[in-house]
Amino acid sequence: MHSKVNDMAADVFRSLGMILEDEAGHFVGEERLKEQLCALAQDLEEGKVLDTDSNGHFTRTSLSRLTKAELLDLAEDLGVDLAGCKTNAERVEALSSVDAEAVLGAGESDPLPESPPPEAPA
Repeated sequence: MHSKVNDMAADVFRSLGMILEDEAGHFVGEERLKEQLCALAQDLEEGKVLDTDSNGHFTRTSLSRLTKAELLDLAEDLGVDLAGCKTNAERVEALSSVDAEAVLGAGESDPLPESPPPEAPA
């Protein structure tokens, strides 16, 4: 059933990086959704979820919790060049200026990794 509440809930899930539809526009399925929710819960528990401010930028506080390797990985994922940054403080400053919601939202239509075909019965 399609409703405004369902649309709002889907938007919240998407804002958390969850993929709800495959590239054909079909629901990814209950199991895939559960997997994503469990992974998100684990990330929340471990403090791996980055907060954004009202402008859609990562907060310096949440970025400051990341290691150098995590900051470099994030920069690569976002297409941010950190070549001139020598310290984590400089990396945090560079990443905090990125409109994270716009960059991450642009990737929402990326296809899901292909599942291996089911094994044929012996």
